[in-house]
Amino acid sequence: MTFREFQAIKATVIAEKPTIRNLAEHDIAKAFAGERRIEPALEAVHRCDLSRFWLEAYALPIEWRKRVLISGGVRHSLRLLFGFWAKRGKRALLPQDVYPAYGRIACEERLAYDVYATAERIVLHSSDADIMLVPNPVEPRGDYLRQEEIEQLIAWAGHDPNRRIVIDGVYHMQTTLDMASLQLLGTGQAIYVTSLSKLWASPGVLGVTVVPPDDLDALFESFAASENSQEHLRFAANLLRDGGGTARTVATGFAVAKQALRASLTSERIEVSNSASGYHTLLNRPWQQLLHEHSMLAIPFDVFGGHPMMSVATPLSFVPRREVPSGRMHLL
Repeated sequence: MTFREFQAIKATVIAEKPTIRNLAEHDIAKAFAGERRIEPALEAVHRCDLSRFWLEAYALPIEWRKRVLISGGVRHSLRLLFGFWAKRGKRALLPQDVYPAYGRIACEERLAYDVYATAERIVLHSSDADIMLVPNPVEPRGDYLRQEEIEQLIAWAGHDPNRRIVIDGVYHMQTTLDMASLQLLGTGQAIYVTSLSKLWASPGVLGVTVVPPDDLDALFESFAASENSQEHLRFAANLLRDGGGTARTVATGFAVAKQALRASLTSERIEVSNSASGYHTLLNRPWQQLLHEHSMLAIPFDVFGGHPMMSVATPLSFVPRREVPSGRMHLL
């Protein structure tokens, strides 16, 4: 089943059963619509400004600013990276049970790729790949890279200094980078991609890509040639310069919602198959069973490329709804 097919089923189910507990909500901007307390910027903003603002928001070394490349979002960043590598005959390793869009983007950019499993643990097979894309947190498994997986990735990259690990950190819900990502970035062979879509609840506004110093000259032109609207840049600048208020509010609300989700599942005696430290929660029951026996609507795991007898839940329907005060800026 594709995500689009499931969205059609979801709309029908919710229309027929409006009181159902929706564990399949994915619109974080809607869930946190009342939390972005920002005013429109008056001055022009440049992409180099956004690099600095993002580093400051994450308390990362300001010396990294030249390594921070700006795009329109994670998918945009991946298109630029995949297109660059495809022209140079590179081959990628992509997770097969995380996010089908990875494969679609690779095909559209004509980047050859193999796949590897992540559902229970990362399993690498023999491959002549030059690039490996790794989500961290590993979604929808719902937890962060484990130490043995980090060591496996570092060993894989260490076989060839030209290999690169691309870390998709968009589901990381804190304004300090996790230790696994920092460990991989420390190899000098990792690229970190993220955006404002989750932690700042602002999809389609801004993407951030941190590249190794050795790759900056080669990748800079690809990103510099892309355009970000002044409206998006100003909006992003205000989000990043609000002292972390929006991000902290979203992170706190999200953590509370995850606790409520866990309590709801526990009350129904539904087993959670992971530590649920990440964005999603993986459930050991098919979505149809949850729907018919528990009046809960979860996402089929096979939407992500995983096992059809499992399902995936998000906590967004547990986020308390607030009214959007007048005078706040909402781009989306």
